[in-house]
Amino acid sequence: ARRLESSVFDEVADDAGALGQAAGVAAGAAVARAIGAAMVGTRGEAIVGALGVLVFWPLAAVLIWAVGKWFGHESKLQRILRVTGFAMAPLLLVVLIVIPNQWVQTLVSLSSFALLFATLAVATRQGLRTDTGRAAFVCLVVAMIFVFLYFVAIYLVARAGGAA
Repeated sequence: ARRLESSVFDEVADDAGALGQAAGVAAGAAVARAIGAAMVGTRGEAIVGALGVLVFWPLAAVLIWAVGKWFGHESKLQRILRVTGFAMAPLLLVVLIVIPNQWVQTLVSLSSFALLFATLAVATRQGLRTDTGRAAFVCLVVAMIFVFLYFVAIYLVARAGGAA
């Protein structure tokens, strides 16, 4: 999956028994995120980071499935869950944030998220059985939804903090 090979994502998409493996990849990414966050932040940040990865996987899968369906791509949600779980593999690199160098930490963060977008695009392409351009567009729409949700969450947290 790290090498963005379509054949790997095809196998995962077609293997109904691969959901557990996909969950394992997502769990590994969550652990890597927790370790990286714990080394440069607090224990609370590590927990929030790990939970964020674990929530991101199914939420991204549901959004990719829904946006894909909206654009006319018929696919089963289980198929999308499997491929997006494996697409979380680049987040395993986040553990390298433990290297105590600001440049390395920034490079690791940027490259892991760029690779995540690329693997999600390949996973989306294979999961929805579409072409690369349409898959990338679906991923871009999903990314915009996540950005919107992020700002809504910030607004709600700020509002709740101001009311207290």
